Amino acid sequence: MPNMIEKTEKRDGENGEIQDNNIICNKSINRCEMILSMEDTISTEDNYILGICGTQSEPEFRICAALSDYTCVVYNVGDQLSKILKLDHNTSPIVGVKFCHGSKNILYTATKHGSITACDLRAKGKPVAELKDNSSEGKLKPLASFDISCDDRLVAAGTEHIGGDAFILFWDIRFNNSKFDSKNNLLGGYWESHMDDVTSLAFHCEKDNVLASGSTDGLINIFDLTQTTEDSALNYSLNTESSVNEDPDSCYLVKMNKSEAIDHSFLLIGSSTMKGENLSGVTVNSDGMEICYDFIGNKQIVRDSWLHSKSGCMITGGESSILNLWKQSPESLSIPRHSERKSIAKSNGKARDKHRTKPY
Repeated sequence: MPNMIEKTEKRDGENGEIQDNNIICNKSINRCEMILSMEDTISTEDNYILGICGTQSEPEFRICAALSDYTCVVYNVGDQLSKILKLDHNTSPIVGVKFCHGSKNILYTATKHGSITACDLRAKGKPVAELKDNSSEGKLKPLASFDISCDDRLVAAGTEHIGGDAFILFWDIRFNNSKFDSKNNLLGGYWESHMDDVTSLAFHCEKDNVLASGSTDGLINIFDLTQTTEDSALNYSLNTESSVNEDPDSCYLVKMNKSEAIDHSFLLIGSSTMKGENLSGVTVNSDGMEICYDFIGNKQIVRDSWLHSKSGCMITGGESSILNLWKQSPESLSIPRHSERKSIAKSNGKARDKHRTKPY
């Protein structure tokens, strides 16, 4: 966690606005092509893919796409993209979908209406638990985001700004004998750290008691959940001083991605032009941004993405209701990665030094 905090502090005060003149092209990282491997049109109606999640299982894995008509579609991904289930129990807009870290059969969906539902895919997607907060006058708080801790113990949900407060709510989702208890289990919440909608929550990938939150109030907060009060739990707060304005070039950000198959993090970005919908991956450094991936054949405005860590496969979905699976082109895979090139250069240097004759 200290490393993450140091990086957060270093970026404090930097301009987060994306400008075309900040996108640079040099040869520090090879520019690779991501080619379309599989594709499926989920709906022929006016229906968006709003969110995507997946499991990190091998060799086959599962993905779920959340749609604007409140439904979710689950796929098996192997040699083919196979649709296995459609969930239609939600009655309000979906704000997030997540698989249980320890099981590919448990899927969580959070809705704007104020509830989080756990579904068992082995039972045809039957809801087996519902988490909600109706402690205040019987009214549910509208949700805007949620996440699950790495040990599958806690669920955290961020709410919209309501009644003068924006909440981060917590539930204990531990269960015995592989069966969920159909009860609330609300542990409590925070409501003093944000002044507007809590639009993003992310647990640390290894430390189950560390949570980061982001809000439209411009604050990014990091909490230590082992502390007994909200004030003591708030370890770091970064004011991005961000503002929303119109981009004349119709550029948009999708998601930051990182996997074991790729030796650097990259930001997925898109833009709409007269020629079509462009999609690229860029690395971010102190000099600006550098394009590292070109997604060839994208046909839609992308709303979300998900990356399979071991294989490096990228799943995207968007406003044309198309689910795409991308893989690096064979030519790109034959090029040594950036870290490998450093190792080769270092070893070659040692070999040259070994055979170099001394002048005296």
